[in-house]
Amino acid sequence: MAKATKVTKKARKPVAKNTPAQKKAATAAKPAARKPVAAKKPAAKKPAAKKPAIRKAAAAKPAPARRRSRAAATAAPAAPAKAAPTPVLTDSPGHLLRRAEQRAMNIYMQEVGSKGPTPRQFVVLTAVAANEGISQTDLVAATGIDRSTLADMISRMIKNGHLSRNRTKDDQRVNAVKLTAAGRRVLKAAEPKVKAAEKRVVQPLPAAKRAALLEALQALAGRDE
Repeated sequence: MAKATKVTKKARKPVAKNTPAQKKAATAAKPAARKPVAAKKPAAKKPAAKKPAIRKAAAAKPAPARRRSRAAATAAPAAPAKAAPTPVLTDSPGHLLRRAEQRAMNIYMQEVGSKGPTPRQFVVLTAVAANEGISQTDLVAATGIDRSTLADMISRMIKNGHLSRNRTKDDQRVNAVKLTAAGRRVLKAAEPKVKAAEKRVVQPLPAAKRAALLEALQALAGRDE
């Protein structure tokens, strides 16, 4: 008889069960599953505001040629230019002298300027320069300026440093007025400007009549005595 062959079965090793600690270690070793990133929704576009239709003004439309011609035909005629007012007091010496004085004053201020001496101050400086140590009483006669106005002017010109005033040795009641160094500089600077102004004043007159004008003014001013 044939020998019976014995089939030997290999013994299976028992499978070890994972302990709780091993399960935690296996879970930690596995990479964390990434959450799917939600796709960003595109921002909704705001509907563009509709631009209001620009209405053309009726006035911007050119008027038809016929309408323009009718409007021109019915337009009121242009007003005539106004005539110059009639001059008055053309035979009044006083009025004419005042007008001439105003014109001379305007020309003087244009030439001398606001920083220079006024016409009356220039007269006082000139009179004191020609009469060194002149008294205030005599200065009234030399300039034609009234006493109270002249006294106020001298006080202000002394404060400005252009004049000096002292009692005379002969009479302590009399004030002698003199020019200071600053006053002489002011007078010297103003003289050419005043001459230029005087030339402009008589410029409308022919050269042959200017001497006669000065004689007439001297007579009217009382300088013919």
